[in-house]
Amino acid sequence: EVMPDISERQFVESMIQTALSAGMIEFEDAFRVRSIKNTKLAEMYLTKAKKNKQKQKMEEAKQNSEMNAQAQQQSAMVAEQARQQTVQAETQGKLAVTTTEMKMKQELSQQEFIQNILLKSYETGKPLTEPLQALVDEFFTKKQQEQMAMQQQAMQEQQMAEAQAAEGQQ
Repeated sequence: EVMPDISERQFVESMIQTALSAGMIEFEDAFRVRSIKNTKLAEMYLTKAKKNKQKQKMEEAKQNSEMNAQAQQQSAMVAEQARQQTVQAETQGKLAVTTTEMKMKQELSQQEFIQNILLKSYETGKPLTEPLQALVDEFFTKKQQEQMAMQQQAMQEQQMAEAQAAEGQQ
């Protein structure tokens, strides 16, 4: 087998340098090509290394593209979930406000009814009938229980605040 002359080796070396500087091959490929004495085989190996590198870059680009698509899809899903949670929270808030308003209106209406019954009884000087007296008694019992519950809750909150303050001082 005839050894390559200097010009053939220089040509292969220039191809190696060009491929390396363009990022078309890796350093390992350059060392392998330089170790091949037959310039035809060296050129073939260099061409194969370039194709492999291109294929690798294309696969990496495809993977990056797929990963970007997945990340965008996940981001869109997270954004949609957040939007749905916001809508749900707004709906629950509106429902709570509406329920509270209805309850307050009902209580106010009940209170006005009781006041009117008592006023009518006072104006006429007649005692309340048994069913009306039961309604009035039930109303005031309920209000008294609500007030006691509020006081107990306030006391519990005050005790918790005092306990937290004591822990903070230690």
